[in-house]
Amino acid sequence: MKLPQDFAFKLRTWAGYFLLLLGLFTLLRFAIWSVYQPVFQTLSVSETINAFVRGLLFDTSTIFLFGIPVFVLWWLPVRSSKYLKILHVYWCLLVVFFVCVLVSDFVYFPEAKRHMAEELLYIKNEIGFLVRYALVGYWWAFLLLLGVVTGLIKMGFVLINRFYRPTSQAAWKSVLALMCAVAIVFLGIRGQVRGKALSMRSLNKLSSSTVQGVLMNNGVFSAYHSLRRGQAQIQNPMPKEQAWQIAQQLLSSPQETFTEPEYPLVRSVKMQPAGQSRNVLVVLLESWTPRYIDVYGNNQYGVTPYFDNLAHQGIMFTNAYAVGVRSIFGIGASFAGVPLVPGIGQFSDGLELNTITSIARVLRQRGYYTAFMQSSLRSSYQMCSMAKHIFGFEESYGMEDLPRLMNYQAEQDFGYDYDLLQFAADKASQAHTDKKPFFIFTFTGTTHTPFNQTTAQFEKYPRTNDENKYLNTLFYSDYSIGKLMERAHQEGWLDNTIFVFMADHTLGLAQSGDDIYQKFRIPLVIYAPGFLAPRTVQYPVSQLDLIPTLFHLLNLPEPFSALGVDGLNSQITHRAFITEGGNLALITPEGFLRHDRSKGLESSLDKNGEDYTRLEQELLALDKSVTSLFQNNHWAK
Repeated sequence: MKLPQDFAFKLRTWAGYFLLLLGLFTLLRFAIWSVYQPVFQTLSVSETINAFVRGLLFDTSTIFLFGIPVFVLWWLPVRSSKYLKILHVYWCLLVVFFVCVLVSDFVYFPEAKRHMAEELLYIKNEIGFLVRYALVGYWWAFLLLLGVVTGLIKMGFVLINRFYRPTSQAAWKSVLALMCAVAIVFLGIRGQVRGKALSMRSLNKLSSSTVQGVLMNNGVFSAYHSLRRGQAQIQNPMPKEQAWQIAQQLLSSPQETFTEPEYPLVRSVKMQPAGQSRNVLVVLLESWTPRYIDVYGNNQYGVTPYFDNLAHQGIMFTNAYAVGVRSIFGIGASFAGVPLVPGIGQFSDGLELNTITSIARVLRQRGYYTAFMQSSLRSSYQMCSMAKHIFGFEESYGMEDLPRLMNYQAEQDFGYDYDLLQFAADKASQAHTDKKPFFIFTFTGTTHTPFNQTTAQFEKYPRTNDENKYLNTLFYSDYSIGKLMERAHQEGWLDNTIFVFMADHTLGLAQSGDDIYQKFRIPLVIYAPGFLAPRTVQYPVSQLDLIPTLFHLLNLPEPFSALGVDGLNSQITHRAFITEGGNLALITPEGFLRHDRSKGLESSLDKNGEDYTRLEQELLALDKSVTSLFQNNHWAK
């Protein structure tokens, strides 16, 4: 039996397809290594070479996994050249897909100092917004990619027409070629002959450090395996009853009572004599980073004079930490005291079906005016919709609702902080005039990349690099805070208001290496000149502490649930719980621990010491409490 084949042509093109894609992955790995060199500065030359070589295993696995139609079906004995052209078009589309994911990963890398992973589960509802943002800001790159792919398609068609000359060959040769292709692809995807196939856990086994594992990995492999796992990661082995007991011990204080046995983390503040109703205005600051704030970093950048003054006159937390590296993590912690650990999903994607604590709803029932507002579009993170329908705010506003108050020199993709905070001042003043206490939560955005120009008066540094551009937007944002405080003083609601200024996460470009303190440490200031004396707090606190702290400050007896404690209570032990992709971390006064739920990954403590064991138990208990209670909708009542 004879079948049509052109083995020489197919072998050359098959190998060419593979090597071109392997070169693409290697090029992006080299780009990450060279551009973000400070992250990898701890690696020796041999460790770096080893990462590049072993990284080829993960690249090969990725290429064959997504390229099965090309690398297997290419060997079917088909005489028609149209068949090969269809497979060639698929290969070209695969190139587009890989380029888009790898470039996105390259852009994302400085934010987290690793490849995209679990975060993809939290941005799927943002795809429309992100695509619009990319098409508007980087249309030229899409046109360039379209041109390159069109050229590849045409070139492939020409080569197939010119060189593909199938002749009748013995059938067993075609069968053998197909079987060999299947075997090569199968082994390539697995990455090894024996043992389990390559996975994210393989990085820990093949690397000597977290940083080396990051260099071995690639964005497509990381993203695929995170999505394939869905929201289920390595299972936390701690029994849930034990976890609840430990979590209660960690979160308890003499001023609180655990009230619901079936809801282990629900607790209430013991009532104190009733006092005056205090206003609350929270400003969640986009990408504010201690290094660039003089009162924190002491680097004399000179762009935060208003904030520095507030920090000196208020309560300044020198060791406050974000719960994650993206805004959605800070929002979940700030709004509801919930860390978005792997496995529980996110708000607007099912998590809201659980009962959660909403301080906005509690205060609204007490007669407060409540409003959420952000400088970015209403659709960003679906926050405006969630604020009203999930968290119970009376009103919500986005960029579309804010009057333009300055003659800005460039469009700001994520809005204008001055406009936002002046709008917040308008709402606060109206509530004050109406003799209603208020709770207003604002989320700034001007300091978000790409740091577009605002007005000439804030161009303190030449726009020669991203750091200078960021400093200029920070200068503008700080000015916006200063004008907000002027309004509060002039219009009479300053002394009865609790102001909270807290960052959502740090700025990726400000980080070098993978130092956990630098990566997650954020500015946090509580300013209430009418009744809170200035002081500096040095123990670790977290965004998760905001809800409990406000419940205590406002003397609210309603039950609440949060994975935090009263940040102003110096008589209890404080810690910062962190979600880091698919891993977790805990920072305490004794040190830190990074963990993947099955084993410790990195710690400042001796792994054989009691402090390490205790820290591991605390981390696992807090994590297991969150996942188990949300699984059964027993987080809050």
